Amino acid sequence: MDFGRGERVPYGALLEEVLELVREDAEALDCLAEVERAREIVTRGTSAHHQIAVYDKAMAEGAEDREALAVVVDWLAAETLRDVG
Repeated sequence: MDFGRGERVPYGALLEEVLELVREDAEALDCLAEVERAREIVTRGTSAHHQIAVYDKAMAEGAEDREALAVVVDWLAAETLRDVG
């Protein structure tokens, strides 16, 4: 919700406004690339979105709740270590 406009707008549009607002500071702090990665989160979803999808898939494949949670933990560990040298 864009409270300034008083209407619903896509999150991506709001994100672009925020990125423009912080651009000068991000450049001064030499972290613009990191700040702009927020676009990737909007595009691919958050870790929480992926965790729910992993859990739902495990459940759909017949896992019990505890087993599905273990699959999520394994996925989290693998994701954490994915880019570690």
